[in-house]
Parts: sequence; structure tokens; C-alpha cells
Amino acid sequence: MKKLLLLLLILPLISSAQTADQYDKKGYDEFNKKDYAEAVKLFDKAIVADKGFGDAYYHRGLARFELKDYPGAIKDYTSAISIMNHNSVMFDHRGSAKRYNDDIPGAMADYDTAIKLDSTNSVAYYNRGATKAALNNYSDAIKDYTQAIRYNPQFVDAYVNRAIAEKYIKDYAAAIADYTRLIELKPRADIYMIRGLLKAKLNDKSGAISDFSKSIDEDPEQPYAYYNRGIIKADLKDLTGATADYNKAITLDEKNEKAYVKLATIQASTGNYNDAMANFDKALALNPNSAEAYANRATAKTLRAILPAPLLIVIKPFP
Repeated sequence: MKKLLLLLLILPLISSAQTADQYDKKGYDEFNKKDYAEAVKLFDKAIVADKGFGDAYYHRGLARFELKDYPGAIKDYTSAISIMNHNSVMFDHRGSAKRYNDDIPGAMADYDTAIKLDSTNSVAYYNRGATKAALNNYSDAIKDYTQAIRYNPQFVDAYVNRAIAEKYIKDYAAAIADYTRLIELKPRADIYMIRGLLKAKLNDKSGAISDFSKSIDEDPEQPYAYYNRGIIKADLKDLTGATADYNKAITLDEKNEKAYVKLATIQASTGNYNDAMANFDKALALNPNSAEAYANRATAKTLRAILPAPLLIVIKPFP
């Protein structure tokens, strides 16, 4: 009789645990489908069935974070940590929830703990670096991104953010190196274009043109690659090539006011005043506050009055 009673007491516990696990799995399925509200409901049921089920609290925290319920996510991560202590990933996630809840000191403390628990947690280094960068502490952010890359050499976002931080401290050579590594991992039009802009800052004009051209090869429909290449070509006195690039930029984006200004400036400098005036007018219609368009149009009008015949004139770019 005593054995039968013991069996009856044990069975409901086993059944409850199985039910909690089933609810948790169903909740995670909904989470992966991005139905976060439904996922929360299922995780609620898992927790009701087993209040000591740490995974269910953790998973509900993930879903609440996606729903931007940061206080709820923090509460769930805290419950999960109390049940499943010494879990680096959970401290990292709670740190991110605190960061989005504007608790920066709390976020930093959690990232520190996550890294203390697992010194190879690349995501925790990355998140701590992003928080430091948001505080304009770019030098320390770079150190954390470097650690993230050390433990995950394929960590694309860490390279991107480190390059951005390097640009802020004007370490353009280091940023170019990071963008080069990104291109090695996976060529992308936007990365080629950004690297081209940095090369232009370092006066590597041929390298800049090469990168803008590669950006166009990756995505021929992006107007600013043509626009930026046109600027470098114009600087190198390749006015025919620059004109072609500005025209292409305008074809792809008729609201590209800056391309109209650059094109008009070249047209005026070669004595094509009528087209120049038309394009300055288009630029000002798009942006009535364009100081560059007003200044260069005024110069072109003066030149047209004193030099009506086509003649190569240099109009200095607007500062």
C-alpha cells in the first residue's frame, strides 16, 4: 500500500515536468517563427507547470526582449540566473536588456560578469564594446571588439563596429584593414564604397576609384558609388569620366541634388552654361538651402557674362 502511494505521488511530478518541457518547446517554436507574443504565453504555461524551470524563464526573457518589454526581460533573465547560476550567456543577455532599458552601469556590470564567467564569450565582448562606443569611449570599444574577433575571427559585426570606431578616432589605415578583412570574408558593395571613401581621405585616389568601381560591380544600381567615383575623377581632371558618372548617378536617383551640382559645375567650367544653369536650378529645386549650388551658380553667371565662348575654366569646389 505504501509503495502504491509513493508511485501516485511521483507520477504527477513526472507528468508536470514533461508538460513544462513540452510547453517550452512549443514556445521556442513560436519564437523561431517570430510570434513572440504567442511564445510568451506558452512559456508562461511552462513556468506555471514547473516554477523551477530555468530554461523557460530564459526563453521568455528572450521573447520579451524582442517585444521590447525590457523590464520583463530583465526580470526573467534574473530568475533564470538565480536557478541556473554561473551562466555567461544569460548575464550577457540581461546586460543587453539593461542597456536598452537605459541602465548603462547595470549593463556594463553584467557584461563584465559574463566575460568573467567565460573569457571567450565573443558576444559579451562585442556588446560591451558597443556600449562603450555609445558612450564615445572608442579606444576601449576597439579593445573589446578586438577580443570579440580574437575568439570569433568570422565575427562580421565586430569588424564593422571596430572599423567605425577607428574612423571616429581617425585611424583610417586600421579601418581600411578591417574593411579589407570584411571583403575577404564576403565582398559587399557597401563595404567597397566605405573603404573607397577612406582611401580618398588618405589621398589614395586610384585606390578609391578602384573600390568605387568594385562597389558598382557588386551592385550597379547604387547611385552614390557613381557619384563618389565622379568626384575623384573630376579631381584627377577626368571631366569626361566624371560627367558620365554624375549622369549615371542622376539616372539612378533623380533626387540626388549633389550630383546635379557637381555635374553643373563641370558643365560651367567647360563653357556649357545653359546646361549648367538648368542643373543648378534642378539642384536648388530639390534643396533650396544648397550653399554650394548658389555659390557655383553665381560664379558660372559671372563667367558667362565675361567669357561667353566655351573655354575651360576652373571653378573651385565649394568647401
